[in-house]
Amino acid sequence: IMIFLPLDVQEALLTAQRCLFVLSSILNLTSVICLYVETPPNQARIRNHIVFLQAIIILGGVHLDILFEPFVLCPEPGLYCLGLLCTMGVPLNISMAFLMLAIILTGVAIMDCCLLRHQTLIPATNRWKL
Repeated sequence: IMIFLPLDVQEALLTAQRCLFVLSSILNLTSVICLYVETPPNQARIRNHIVFLQAIIILGGVHLDILFEPFVLCPEPGLYCLGLLCTMGVPLNISMAFLMLAIILTGVAIMDCCLLRHQTLIPATNRWKL
């Protein structure tokens, strides 16, 4: 089966993806500013963990929307990319590995924030205190 994606459809998808990237970048920048400006001093410990999470999300977004820019060929199991890494000749499996790493690190950072919050809420005598 031959799949053909017309150039106008490809450009529309690329434009929508870039608009979403700009919007998410504005929101991410706003959240980082709020984390540094509005966080009370007694929450500085968890703020650092949330800033780390936000940094991973920003780097993952830059990788996905600028460096990789994948186009999934649904319903066929395939994709191609038009990002900077692909035009520079970086193999697709390397770009996908970095994308999977960003997703995994996001999950690890979320679990880290939840664990830290849990540890700060439970009493020191609790058996679940680490």
